[in-house]
Amino acid sequence: MIVIQIDEILLDEKIKIGTEERYVKAWEDSRIEQNKMKIENKENELVKELKMLASDQKQDTRIHSEIESYILIQIARLEALIMDWTEKYNKELETRDNELIILNAEKENINSKLKNLVIKFHQQRETVEELSKFFEEIEREQEIHIKQVKAASRIQYWWRKYLHLKNEVAAKNRKSKSKKKK
Repeated sequence: MIVIQIDEILLDEKIKIGTEERYVKAWEDSRIEQNKMKIENKENELVKELKMLASDQKQDTRIHSEIESYILIQIARLEALIMDWTEKYNKELETRDNELIILNAEKENINSKLKNLVIKFHQQRETVEELSKFFEEIEREQEIHIKQVKAASRIQYWWRKYLHLKNEVAAKNRKSKSKKKK
């Protein structure tokens, strides 16, 4: 019996060990499968992320090339504008310089005319002053002449009156003497 018991125990132990082995093997297979799935999921996430990053990189590259193209176009446009503005500025500057040269020449011409006019003015002022003095002298002489004529007229009037009165007085005296003689 002991042998049967030992056989049974041994058989039980074999079954138990077999079951445990199957259980451990199933557990290990399950664990391996879970790890495999985790790894596959992680790989799938990484593949998705890689695809997304590749897509983002393509989009970034396209955006970068479009921005670069836009910037180059804007730079070319601005360079053209700057060239136009520079040409306009240079033309306007040249025009202004020419106008300034013309205005300076006109100014010099006007200044020379002004100097000539100032010289003429001074000459004519001297002439006018001389004529003014001459006319003042003539006017004084005329006033003196008029005063002399008036004085002469008064003297002549007084003299004539005196002679007239003298003749009248003499005539009266003759009449009175002739009346007295008679």
